[in-house]
Amino acid sequence: MARSEFIQPYNGDAEKARAVAENYLNMENFKLVDYKGEKVYKLGTGMAQAMQFLTLNYGANEIKIEAWVCAGVASATMKEMNLKGFLGMMPKKLLEKRVKALMAELNSAVGK
Repeated sequence: MARSEFIQPYNGDAEKARAVAENYLNMENFKLVDYKGEKVYKLGTGMAQAMQFLTLNYGANEIKIEAWVCAGVASATMKEMNLKGFLGMMPKKLLEKRVKALMAELNSAVGK
């Protein structure tokens, strides 16, 4: 899997962190979906531009955010791409900007 990882330290209040993250992702129109047996947040359909995906994993003192884009419209042609590199640059930059905004929201609400 080609995913970019971001680590956000937090005060351990996972309930509040989840609420902040869900609120932000809902405002950005992400939907919680099942993706290959994993619950992930997804934005887009892949028709006009690459789909954007996020996962959030809450540890004791940090939140691990994984972010990637997928190009292709059929599951057989979909390929995960991390947020580095030139291919698919526009959706990658948009998603990276959203991840940084989410991290700022989390830091403001539950940061250490």
